[in-house]
Amino acid sequence: MDFDIRVIDGSVGVIARWARGKRSEMEAALFGDSASLEHPYLGLVKSIGNGAALVSSRLSDLGVVLLEVDLQPQDEDGVTAPLDSMSNSRLAMLRCLVMWGWGTGAESEELAKALLERPIGPISSKEPRLAATLEESGWAVADAWLLTSVSPITDRDQTPWCVRGARILYSDQGLLVAWHALFTAQDWYRTPDKSLITPLPERLRRRGQLFGIEGNSGVDYAGRLIQDILQHHEWTVWQLTQRVEEWERDFFGAAREGAFFDGFDLQNLGVRLDEIHKLVVQLRQVGRDLDRRADLAWLPAPTMADPAPPMNALNHEVHQRVKQMQERIESLNGSLREGWTLLASAAAGAQVEFQRSTQELQQRFQNAAAFVAALVLVPGLVISLYSANVKGLPGLGYQAGLRNIGIYALLGAAITGGSLNALANGRRILAYSILYVGVVGLLLTTLILL
Repeated sequence: MDFDIRVIDGSVGVIARWARGKRSEMEAALFGDSASLEHPYLGLVKSIGNGAALVSSRLSDLGVVLLEVDLQPQDEDGVTAPLDSMSNSRLAMLRCLVMWGWGTGAESEELAKALLERPIGPISSKEPRLAATLEESGWAVADAWLLTSVSPITDRDQTPWCVRGARILYSDQGLLVAWHALFTAQDWYRTPDKSLITPLPERLRRRGQLFGIEGNSGVDYAGRLIQDILQHHEWTVWQLTQRVEEWERDFFGAAREGAFFDGFDLQNLGVRLDEIHKLVVQLRQVGRDLDRRADLAWLPAPTMADPAPPMNALNHEVHQRVKQMQERIESLNGSLREGWTLLASAAAGAQVEFQRSTQELQQRFQNAAAFVAALVLVPGLVISLYSANVKGLPGLGYQAGLRNIGIYALLGAAITGGSLNALANGRRILAYSILYVGVVGLLLTTLILL
């Protein structure tokens, strides 16, 4: 099981920290020089601070304890087992972590059970609740949903994303966060040998927060986690913007090169647009869910550094930032609708070009047929005249008649073929001129041959 557990003193800061798995990988710069510790129950972990001396201590006696666990870490081959098939050793490890932080009493057992309950929602009509004994001890619960997308740099042609829920338990004594199995996903594990980013929010990078949280209780750290999730979704909006701009760049680049009419892959562009739209739908949903939980006061109420607005400051921040994200999402959705319009126009243009090309092929075939007819029909007509019982034809009955037949056949074929070609190209005057000159030429030829 991947986990991150730390104990913090308000005046000193982090007393000690232990981590294993994804969190230590995401914060490699911090854990790079950390010592490895063989915990008697948890196995090999990375330790910062006075970790070795506190293995047998109850951490809540030393300060505020922050525990974050990933109930479904990815295996080495990229396959993720469902939570229902979690081994007993992982469940025992979770209980061990909770008891290490808060002791071996019944309260720790209830905390471990509450962490294993699946988050409610998204867009839930039911408030998450804890056992009465935990609520009496000052514990509260909040559920949150995290949407993670893969950037176009990682995967340009497809849009992998996943949604997973977090069960958040908090009180003045500490914070427990359990990341559950993926709630829904698209192409996240398409290729097992391809490593995608861990669907967990970045921590301690709250550049876009509206209010600072000044306290160091578990409630305050729970509020900071909500800010992390907001920031993560704002980053996903940026990723979505990148994908829309990448699509537009490919579309207009193809239009500039004239690829619409030369094997342009409209279907691939349509699939990419549909995948981007699915990500828009999911992002809108998780944003509305978080906004609704803030509206119903289902989120923590930490101590804010700035003067609080009339309502809870964190709820106010959630409302404001979600509103901004929704406005950007609606703008992007408008761009997607415009993209479908562009695709439809390109498809119509490609159809018109295809019809024009088909007509050109048909016209060339008709011209070829007319040319063949001129070469076959007119000479046949001349030969049939000479075979008739008619006197007065030039050379009839003499050896010169064969020459005369050839001259008439070639002249007639030229007149017929030229007239048909001019008519096919819409040049009627030229066609009539060829016929007029041809008839005069036939008469003169007859007079010369007689």
